[in-house]
Amino acid sequence: MALVKLDQQTKTVRVSEFEVTHELIFKLFDRLPESQRDKALTRALQIGATALLEDRIATFLARTENELGTHLEALKLIYEQNVTAKEKTTQIGGEAENRIYSSIRDLLARRGYEGDDIALTGATAGAINRNKTGDIVIKVDGDDTKRIVVEIKFDASISVGGFGDADSTSRTRDTAISQLLEAGANRNAVQSIIVFDKHRSSDALSNQVQGIQWIPSVGFIVVVDYDRDDFTYLHVTLELARSMTISPVRMVDSSVLKILLERLVTDIDTIKESHKLLNINHENLKKISTLIHKHSLLVDFARDTILRFIDKGEISQHELLELYRGDAIRDRYKSIGKEVEELFPSIKS
Repeated sequence: MALVKLDQQTKTVRVSEFEVTHELIFKLFDRLPESQRDKALTRALQIGATALLEDRIATFLARTENELGTHLEALKLIYEQNVTAKEKTTQIGGEAENRIYSSIRDLLARRGYEGDDIALTGATAGAINRNKTGDIVIKVDGDDTKRIVVEIKFDASISVGGFGDADSTSRTRDTAISQLLEAGANRNAVQSIIVFDKHRSSDALSNQVQGIQWIPSVGFIVVVDYDRDDFTYLHVTLELARSMTISPVRMVDSSVLKILLERLVTDIDTIKESHKLLNINHENLKKISTLIHKHSLLVDFARDTILRFIDKGEISQHELLELYRGDAIRDRYKSIGKEVEELFPSIKS
């Protein structure tokens, strides 16, 4: 008996009692409330019908009919990978708060700001009811009226935002500006900083911010390199925010500060690039020195072998084997690495 029946007059498709056992399909409906499942089934059939009516896809499916189960399994893997990626992002967010907190604490200690209080606050609500925005709070010299808040946002969906780029009532997504304002209000902060990661933010945001961006009356946007443990821009911004918090001057010429920040970022980038080149050259010098040492030993050994051959008029198979494998210099060669390290000690960041 056919499962599918058509009503030609009403253009209706009727399906008799039907069931399917497949993990991916079950997951789709299991994650939906019962009230939404019928609509989801209709949508799934519409998408499938569209695909089947497209000649190229229909041909592909006909050619790979026996492999359809494999393709469904591939879809399942993609689905599970997406879920895992979301879980990993959440996990990285928690780890980032702790690492950045430790980095800031170390910075304050190096700069001699022992009187500053620093606390992780992302798990507790602030001044706004049930709101936890603002992951780290620094009280300059322990003064509760001189707070700096740091919000960490490793989220590629967030843009910088702006006051004049959209209807305020239509904004449904967070932006860097909204998060800065929210963090500042929630933690009663004088200065607010939001931190993004260059590998986990949108290209548009990274291109617009260029390391550090200051938005008057709002706060600082900073992009760090989390994977390389490079928080240079954040450290510089914290120094600026700390000075602005202490300073009695509240009005700052934004155009001048913008120019100075751009100059600062350019110089930091130049230092980073120079240090990278220095490390590359340093490694190359070590390799060159190692090669020189190694082949100097080989030259000495070959010379001694030649002199013995001239003196005796013959060379044994054992001597040829030693020359071929370099056995006679193997122990001496082991110490080359240490000698090279002494000549070219590691470069500190």
